[in-house]
Amino acid sequence: MEVTVQQQREQKEQAKLQWLRKAAKEGFDQIDRGEGIEFQSMEQLDEEIDRLAKEASEELVSTHERHVFRYRPRALRGSRGL
Repeated sequence: MEVTVQQQREQKEQAKLQWLRKAAKEGFDQIDRGEGIEFQSMEQLDEEIDRLAKEASEELVSTHERHVFRYRPRALRGSRGL
């Protein structure tokens, strides 16, 4: 089964949305339990945001790599259409 570029984009967006929903739920659950994080400075907040962004990016790349289908032109697929 061939996957179009548009389908790949949609899969990537779905993975991002899934991750964001999960992260938001975890954050709201922590707040509800009184587990908020206090920062002593804006610099500490910036560092935490950078750390979380890096973590999210790495997780999205990992998720994306598991769900990406590689396109092979018909000429390279052989006689069985693989």
